[in-house]
Amino acid sequence: MAKTSKGISEKEKDKTYGPGAIILGHYEVRKVIARGGMNSVLYLATDTNVVIKEYSDTKKKNVTIKIIKKTSDISENEWRKFWDESVTLGRLKKKGGEYTAEVYERGYIDPETFYIVMEYIEGESLARVINSQGHLSVDETLYITIKILESLKELHKSFANKIIHRDLKPDNIILSDNWITLKIIDFGIATSFRDDKSNGTIEDEIFGTFPYLTPQILELRGVKDKERRRKIIEDIGVQFDFYALGIIMYEMLIGKKPFEYKGDDENKINALYYPIDYDIPLISEIKNIPVGVENIILKLMASKNITTNKMFIPHRDSKPRKIPQGYKTLPYDDVDDIIKDVKDVKDHTNINNVKTKLLKPFHDRRFQDDAKIFTIFEERQPIFDRPWVFWGCFCLTILLSIFAVFMFHLF
Repeated sequence: MAKTSKGISEKEKDKTYGPGAIILGHYEVRKVIARGGMNSVLYLATDTNVVIKEYSDTKKKNVTIKIIKKTSDISENEWRKFWDESVTLGRLKKKGGEYTAEVYERGYIDPETFYIVMEYIEGESLARVINSQGHLSVDETLYITIKILESLKELHKSFANKIIHRDLKPDNIILSDNWITLKIIDFGIATSFRDDKSNGTIEDEIFGTFPYLTPQILELRGVKDKERRRKIIEDIGVQFDFYALGIIMYEMLIGKKPFEYKGDDENKINALYYPIDYDIPLISEIKNIPVGVENIILKLMASKNITTNKMFIPHRDSKPRKIPQGYKTLPYDDVDDIIKDVKDVKDHTNINNVKTKLLKPFHDRRFQDDAKIFTIFEERQPIFDRPWVFWGCFCLTILLSIFAVFMFHLF
């Protein structure tokens, strides 16, 4: 039976490998870690060529192998994205990336089977941390946010042409067991640059995960010209990562996403309209969440073009609708500005934040299904928003009126 250059037969390459199987010549499979999209499989394997002589060798002994097999339902653009991921990770390796998985080897087993051998990251995803704990404290959220921002700074500023992840979400953020180390994974749709320094990404198409995808990409709707689409996506730039981080911060604090998605809208383009139709609940009214934290989330989720209020978009009923005036909050343009604000809030979490004003106050917001404030924690609900205050004032007014009439007749 014919063998490939890596020692895998035509028959072998069509199956999933079990524990003990030797793949790529010298990697012994320990277990299947996960099955990804577009027919990809992640394996934990041991490199039989590495002999552990010192602690640093342990890192290269255990590896993650990602094997992708092309099928009829994978487009050429999607197939090319796998190579883009390896190129991006390879460039990060040259810079000694602290916050991303190191790539040891990549290539084709055959024209329709691609592989990446990379560092195995022990720990669990931020998504699992949130699910297991329900939600994180303010201090924990700010601590993890700073680590994410430091990784984004490495991506955005360590290269002549910045690398934008574009699929940032809790599933793609791995925390070590002691939370000291944080790494970002899955660079399949990140902007990448090939060895000839040309832009290697497909900028006229967009891949991503709802609802972490910025609503700014609604500008692409109805635009067929590839160059125009490319320009729109390039203009969005870092907002892909910043918007997603805003959603992630909210999830860490509250344990759920800021909007309640109906049906399967979370997996459809309709999800992009939620942050345009509605505002996030007033989380700074929840005990111990500073106003400054909510302001950071508001700025992260603000979109450049949305703030200009000049863009018209097709709404669900297909009628053009102007972007609401509420989106005037200036968005972040630079990761250093976010780091500064997060550290400032972190250093002052014990200080009364009454003097800090919300960028978008309660009375200016439009809430989804009247979900003004979540009730999962103890709240400091605005007094005039409490039903008993209204009825109390109403009854007091009636009593005062009766008393005034009585006194008038008495005298």
